[in-house]
Amino acid sequence: MKTLLGEVVLFNRWTDRFDPAAVYQGLDSTNFRDFENLWKPELDRRAAEFGTWAEAAEGNTQDAHWDWVGKAKSEASYEAFAVECGGVTQGLMLIDLALHHARLPPHKGLDLCYIELVASAPWNRRGFSDNPKYKGTGRVLLATALSFGIDQELKGRTGLHSLPESETWYGPLGFTNCGYDEGKQLQYFEMTEAAAASFLA
Repeated sequence: MKTLLGEVVLFNRWTDRFDPAAVYQGLDSTNFRDFENLWKPELDRRAAEFGTWAEAAEGNTQDAHWDWVGKAKSEASYEAFAVECGGVTQGLMLIDLALHHARLPPHKGLDLCYIELVASAPWNRRGFSDNPKYKGTGRVLLATALSFGIDQELKGRTGLHSLPESETWYGPLGFTNCGYDEGKQLQYFEMTEAAAASFLA
């Protein structure tokens, strides 16, 4: 069931103004249709321009293979979120509700909120577009994840694995790079309770 969590704003770089947006828990046919008809064709088109993984990273298309619709519909352990603005899905996030544990002291071993997938629409991404439209979608989704984790009594402890092109984004937001995870073949990032409180403040 899709539920409105709150109203937010996104900065429209094209108009130099803030536009009203909404954050939802749960996805519906509109979000799935936006992904299939608007996101995926753009991602596939841009990804086809690159011959290597490194080039795809520079073009901000390394998530072109992510199956948002399949995962959101088939994985019972996932909670899905969306940001909508201008009548279009501008961001998507899946949180894994299965048990994950913190690696950083002083919370090592405690349960945390794990972000399985998070992405902004292709047209909002630097590197993908020469003139990206909306700024702030990622921060809105991160704040949503932290708040969701707090509601689940996880006190803001949050972890995720980052695609290479996004690694530099997480540090300034308060995440700690815990190093390369051989299992995922990606860098693992984690936010402590204190860092989460600072971000939300």
